[in-house]
Amino acid sequence: MPLFMKAMALAVAEEPIVNAQLNAAGDELHYYPQCNIGMAVDSKAGLMVPNVKNVERLTLLEIAHEVGRLTTSAREGRVDQADLKGGTISISNIGALGGTYAAPIINAPEAAIVAIGKTNGYRALMSRVRCSVGRL
Repeated sequence: MPLFMKAMALAVAEEPIVNAQLNAAGDELHYYPQCNIGMAVDSKAGLMVPNVKNVERLTLLEIAHEVGRLTTSAREGRVDQADLKGGTISISNIGALGGTYAAPIINAPEAAIVAIGKTNGYRALMSRVRCSVGRL
């Protein structure tokens, strides 16, 4: 997860619109100066989305430490309210529980959520695509 978070923070620097928020009137776009990445954590109380603050400034080891801290806190039901606020974009690992499909829900007022998972049968799919294309 830390590697994906760091990659997202670098990508947001290139495409800042995915790290923005539309105001309530819908006539102004606010670009966030930092990238606070929320991550979905399954807890006893349900799904929580704590966020790692200022990911663009952190090293991979610092991100890993924060992911561990936030995951443990959320699962134990003692996550601080400050850790649940201020997210600018979210990431969800749909493959953690063996999932292959998802319908991620954007955590308002964020503009985007990214779902990641493992690629099942990618080689088999690509070989079928090549065979089909070769027959045309």
